[in-house]
Amino acid sequence: MKNIQCPVDETHSPILIYDKESLEIIEANPAARALYGYSEDEFGLMTLTSK
Repeated sequence: MKNIQCPVDETHSPILIYDKESLEIIEANPAARALYGYSEDEFGLMTLTSK
């Protein structure tokens, strides 16, 4: 099985992927985690309206 990495992970631009209805953050790429200072687990508990 070939390991395929998502291009979103390789970009230097912060990208958040979220659920359109609930606004829950599904994924935050490494650039977003570095910019905002949250871990992947912390982002998983947030919505776009979290403070």
